[in-house]
Amino acid sequence: MLQGRSFPCVAVKLLLYISCFHLLPHLTSTLIIQRQPPELLLGILTTPLPPNVLRNRLNQFRLGAFEQYAPLARLILDSTRFLGFSPEQVRTALDAKGKKEPFIILDERTSADGSVWYINRYVDEVLEDKEVLEEWLEHDAINVKAGERILLKSRRKMIDVPTFFEAIQEGQTDILAELPQPYDPGNSSVPAQSLYDWEIDPPKPPAPFIVAAPDEFEVTRDPVETHKFVIPHRGFPDEVVRLKAGVARQQRLVAKWTLIMKKYEGADSPRGSVVLQQEWDVGVVRAVDGELVDVE
Repeated sequence: MLQGRSFPCVAVKLLLYISCFHLLPHLTSTLIIQRQPPELLLGILTTPLPPNVLRNRLNQFRLGAFEQYAPLARLILDSTRFLGFSPEQVRTALDAKGKKEPFIILDERTSADGSVWYINRYVDEVLEDKEVLEEWLEHDAINVKAGERILLKSRRKMIDVPTFFEAIQEGQTDILAELPQPYDPGNSSVPAQSLYDWEIDPPKPPAPFIVAAPDEFEVTRDPVETHKFVIPHRGFPDEVVRLKAGVARQQRLVAKWTLIMKKYEGADSPRGSVVLQQEWDVGVVRAVDGELVDVE
C-alpha cells in the first residue's frame, strides 16, 4: 500500500526533472560560432622522417594553427614525390604543373630542430620593377651569380608556419622584410625564425564571431562598461553585451563585454539574436620533453 501511494509522487518528480533537464541551456542552445574554412598549405618531404618525429611536427603545426579552436590553415602532406629534391627543384616542378602557391619543405633539419623551409615565389616576380630589383640585388643579396633567379625562402619553426602563412596571405607582413639581411640564397644553415615566443608570450587564436540567441547573452547599460568602447562618429554605445558565463564556458569561450556587431535575422536563429565577438579560452603552451604542447 505504501509503495502504491508513493508511485504518483515519484512519477511527478521524475516528470519535473525531465522537464527541467530539457530546459538546460546546453541542450537548447542555438549558439553559432562562425568559422572560416582554413587555408590549405602543401607540405613536402624531401627526406624521410621517422614516424614519431613526423607525428610530432604535424602536431606542432596543428597547435600553431589553433586547430582545436578555429584552424587558420590545414596541411596537405606529400611524403614521396620529391625525396632528394632541393627547394628550387620542387618550386620548378610545381610551377610546371601550374601550382604557384607557397608551400613548406620538411627536410633533415626538421627532425633536428623542428624547422622547415617556407617557400614563396622568385624575387624577380615579386619585384617586377627592374630598377628596384637591381637595387635589391646590389644591397640585400650576397653570393648570387649573374642571371641567377633567387627563390624566396624563409626558415621557420613548424609551430610558427600557420601564423606566418596567414600574415603573408593577409598582407600583414612581407617575406622580403622577414629575410635575414644580407640574404644568401645558398645558405642552408640560416637560423629558424619565429614571429612569436610561443612559450613566454604565445599568440591568441582570432576571436570568432558568435550568433547568440536572446537567452544566451546578457546586456548592460552601465557606463562603467559602455564607456570602455567608442563607436566612430557616434561616441559611447548605449549598451554592450556578452555571452552568459555558462554558455561561454561550454564553448571554450570567455564571456567579456563587447559591442553588438549587428542584429542577426537568419532563419537558423530565434528573433532577437545578435552577432558579437568573444575570445577563445585558450590553453597554455609549455615545453614538455623539449617539445611545445598545449597544456590545459
